[in-house]
Amino acid sequence: HPERNKVVIPGHEAYLHPKKDEGISYNQGSGWANDWVTHWTDTEAYPYWEVEVVHPGIFEITLMYNCAIEDVGSAFRIEIGEKQLDGKITEAFVSEPKASPDRVPRKEVYEKDWKPLRVGTVQINQGRYQLKVKALSKPGNEVMELKAIQIVKAD
Repeated sequence: HPERNKVVIPGHEAYLHPKKDEGISYNQGSGWANDWVTHWTDTEAYPYWEVEVVHPGIFEITLMYNCAIEDVGSAFRIEIGEKQLDGKITEAFVSEPKASPDRVPRKEVYEKDWKPLRVGTVQINQGRYQLKVKALSKPGNEVMELKAIQIVKAD
């Protein structure tokens, strides 16, 4: 919407293909708030979201990720309808969970920091789409940990 040119699509709201625990999952199991996509060990597995573009335009796509040093070099493709953007993890970023003053350990995940990776811009027409993040290669144990996709209208 013109009133909100930046949208953040959380990883914990993704649908997982083929399904949870088959080469991809959420960190805490059910995709609760503050959760993220992880254990992405199968390059055939991927997260996706149902999105609606209300106003067409050029959009800048940024991923929020964590990636261990042994997983650097993972290549991925963002698909939205017929459009595609390819990217590659070139920097490791590992963040530990943030300390919390909880008196009782919570079963939800604890927050941590995420590194932004600007993937590029893409022209998207008005309509409903599936936005997918697919792995093209995985040199280490997993593709990445994915917290969110940020979409900003650039025009």
